[in-house]
Amino acid sequence: MNVRRIRLLNAEVILTEMGTATLKDAVDAALGYYIEHPDAFYLLGSQVGPDPYPHMVGYFQSIIGKEAKQQILELEGRLPDYLFACIGGGSNAIGLFGEFLDDQDVRIMAAEGGGLGEKNGKTSATLSFGRPAVFQGTYSYCLLNERDEPMNAYSIAAGLNYPGVSPSIHS
Repeated sequence: MNVRRIRLLNAEVILTEMGTATLKDAVDAALGYYIEHPDAFYLLGSQVGPDPYPHMVGYFQSIIGKEAKQQILELEGRLPDYLFACIGGGSNAIGLFGEFLDDQDVRIMAAEGGGLGEKNGKTSATLSFGRPAVFQGTYSYCLLNERDEPMNAYSIAAGLNYPGVSPSIHS
């Protein structure tokens, strides 16, 4: 569906056959293409990758939190007790959380994709089982194998099967 929308805007979409068709593989391919074609534009919807892209995506996604705050204040006349969001690449979560970071009474909760569990290596629980590393140009938590290389994450949710997490989530 996203490719169709991008094409409706008359943009060229270059599909990749690289890897296992995950967000990690798409980012790897996009960064590789950008390095080889410096006249191209590198854009990403997830809050990952080299600086300044996580900041840019966080800014664009901040409308989520602004609208959520406005709506709950209009409907309930108060702030929420809790915010919940799933984390993978982090764009939706930081978009929601950012507007509430200074609100001391709002508890912020994040959920990550547990997959089939850490013991069999099929998880996307980066904050629970990852370690700090540089991955795709960002220093953040990442699921790493015994050689300290990023490993494939597992989740049935396409946006959660990412072996890293936005640097804004863990800071």
